[in-house]
Amino acid sequence: SIVDLCNENIDVFLSVSKRVKEIAIHYGLNQEKNRVLYIGTKHSKNRTRKPLNVDNNLTICYMGYMRADKGFYFFLSCLNEMPCVISKKLKVIIAAPNTDPMAMNLLKSIKNKFLDFHFCDGYNQTQIPSILREVELGIIPVQWEDNLPQIAYEFVCNGVPILTSDLGGAHELSNNKSFVFKSNSKLDFINKIKYFIEDKNRLEAYWDSLQEQCFKTIEAHGEELKELYKT
Repeated sequence: SIVDLCNENIDVFLSVSKRVKEIAIHYGLNQEKNRVLYIGTKHSKNRTRKPLNVDNNLTICYMGYMRADKGFYFFLSCLNEMPCVISKKLKVIIAAPNTDPMAMNLLKSIKNKFLDFHFCDGYNQTQIPSILREVELGIIPVQWEDNLPQIAYEFVCNGVPILTSDLGGAHELSNNKSFVFKSNSKLDFINKIKYFIEDKNRLEAYWDSLQEQCFKTIEAHGEELKELYKT
């Protein structure tokens, strides 16, 4: 009944990613009325592309919250099970509010298996460039159909390619499938990390497939919305 009422009374459905549109259509919302409109972000004003660090190691980062839906516990489990032949070439940065003492205990117990490990207990927007200064690959391991998480933009606009699960819209920022792993597959995730450790230059391929239409300022997005409402 809700779907029927929406289709009858709503002129335009705005989906914030292609994946959101696919799900909406799957549940019966009118495809002809559904338009993908990516959000604006203040980080688009200062987009950059950083050079890779000159070493044979890889620096990765998880930013966000200690939440299962965001993939934090999946990521934690991957770190715990990661073979030492990989972890010894890996520098790990986690920036998240410390809301789970048990998770922190596990992180403390495994941190020595990595080349370097750093935990940041929360952060604000102004700290993001500093946190990402040495990061070469952002991790977005969402375990649900996350629309298109803001953190994806924050990574990419600060010059950091992202490795994402196949859920939600984060992987739409680039069309390169090497940066997408099967959700809830620890083996696929670890193999993707291994793939980039074996040759860091493979990270550059992310930018070759970047989808420019996904990136806009808040002001530009506002203008899009105003034009839409005028119609």
